Amino acid sequence: MKKELIQMARCHFSRILALMCLSMTGMYVNAQDANVGALPKGTEIQSASFLGIGGHDVQDTYLSPNMYSGQALVVASEKTTLMSGKGRRSYLNKWTKADVGMLSDNALRGAEISFHADMLESRMWMFYDDARFTVLAGYNMNFLVGGVYNLRNSNNPAQAKVYAGAGLGTMGIWRFQYGYVPFAVRLSLDMPLLGLGFSPEYGQLYYQIYENGLTDHNIFLSHPFNSDNFSGRLMIDIPAGNVQLRTGVELRGYSYKVNNLKSHQIESNLMLGIVKKLEYGYNGRNR
Repeated sequence: MKKELIQMARCHFSRILALMCLSMTGMYVNAQDANVGALPKGTEIQSASFLGIGGHDVQDTYLSPNMYSGQALVVASEKTTLMSGKGRRSYLNKWTKADVGMLSDNALRGAEISFHADMLESRMWMFYDDARFTVLAGYNMNFLVGGVYNLRNSNNPAQAKVYAGAGLGTMGIWRFQYGYVPFAVRLSLDMPLLGLGFSPEYGQLYYQIYENGLTDHNIFLSHPFNSDNFSGRLMIDIPAGNVQLRTGVELRGYSYKVNNLKSHQIESNLMLGIVKKLEYGYNGRNR
């Protein structure tokens, strides 16, 4: 899985990395353009709404030994708020995403529908900040629910996905200017380390779980030795008139091997969103 993640990252990050390299020839920073790529201050809330399409690869041996691939529709939102402005500043970042995809195997003989809702909540502290660069790091909580439905299986066609975990995360922001246009590149990396997940046992049917309840093996401890869990986003902020656009790619990998079963999922999503800044008073109302 790690090799596949690296290959996908190289493929889908190449265009944005090329833009970053080309822009170095005309780069300079102007203090008046600090709003592009700036983090929220005071009672501001930085909110971004995204729509995207993605390529998803899914394998779940509970349903089928085959790998299924296809396209997915993705909607997401990101909110960042300042938690503490005293001492080392800290921020709360919430990334919420939902997707639904139609997948088929290599022989085009089978089809699956995948659907997921994923929330990543990070508390990060600022370790470096100047006019061009900002670096933050901290911890995160990750929650995922969803499932896969195999259109050919008649006896046991569905598999549920439930996961909750905690880990480490970091974010870097690079602000630059090409000509007279300011840009900002954001790189976010999150790696859940410990969590709890759900999986049926090998040969166990869902009606057995419904009738007899969960067994000790249906809830498993997720850690780096039995699962690979990774999330990364590379985005670029672009001013467009009175609005600010944020576009880029998201990579999401989640796999585990438990109960003699293997579940494997890799997502590569191309996202386009609009960034807004809201300011709330202490009474919770928009000013």
